[in-house]
Amino acid sequence: MSFIESCRQFIVAAGLGPDDKTFLYGWIKDNPTTGNGKATIPGYSAWGNTQDIRSQRTFAHELGHLFGYSHNSPFVDELGWT
Repeated sequence: MSFIESCRQFIVAAGLGPDDKTFLYGWIKDNPTTGNGKATIPGYSAWGNTQDIRSQRTFAHELGHLFGYSHNSPFVDELGWT
């Protein structure tokens, strides 16, 4: 994660993107880690895996974190979608 964040900072420092609108997402081949992806909440850098069944949803999930969304509480007292 720190490598992706430092690469993003290099892009911003070089003037290739504005500081508050430049995001960097890294892909890790297959899924060699214990999770599907990781992002800071809110933040500008994230990573995810390239598995066919997970890559698209992981990208969307981690992008939500970058925009400031966190996981829903497991103690929601209603049934259905949240």
